[in-house]
Amino acid sequence: PVIVTNIPPFSEVLRNWKTAVLVPVNRPDCIAKAIVCLANDKVKRRRIGMNAREEVIKHFTIDRVANDYLALYNKLIKSSYE
Repeated sequence: PVIVTNIPPFSEVLRNWKTAVLVPVNRPDCIAKAIVCLANDKVKRRRIGMNAREEVIKHFTIDRVANDYLALYNKLIKSSYE
């Protein structure tokens, strides 16, 4: 699992204690607590890691990302002719 600061874009895509651990900015004590918590809880580490993997597979496959870019390019091209 990843431990990140609770700022955009992380806070927009990650869910705290579901797909990652989000900690407050400038709080090294919170980072340390999250590290210790994950180090001591194999089940929690595995669950967060598996949840994150499922999210990536669900939302960020190469086909999905390519189709999203293609849709964006088509929208931009269409708007440039209007």
